[in-house]
Amino acid sequence: ETGKPTPGGPAPDQIVLPEGVRIGDPFSKAARLWGFEPEIDEVFAVAMHFTPEFGIMTRDPDIDAPIAEVGTPGFAFCE
Repeated sequence: ETGKPTPGGPAPDQIVLPEGVRIGDPFSKAARLWGFEPEIDEVFAVAMHFTPEFGIMTRDPDIDAPIAEVGTPGFAFCE
């Protein structure tokens, strides 16, 4: 269900990242809008990007996979 907070954090549709990127958007959209080169972690088979303020990850190494997880420094990732 969207719009309801989950234990430890907001609901996915309540999380808005810079440039209007949201959980569920393609990882490649964030890379294009924010101007970074996608990083693929071969060990965990995910695409990811970290800044000092937050991090985003997919559950798939495909850069067009949806952003599935968002985290901030000092907090666990949420999905």
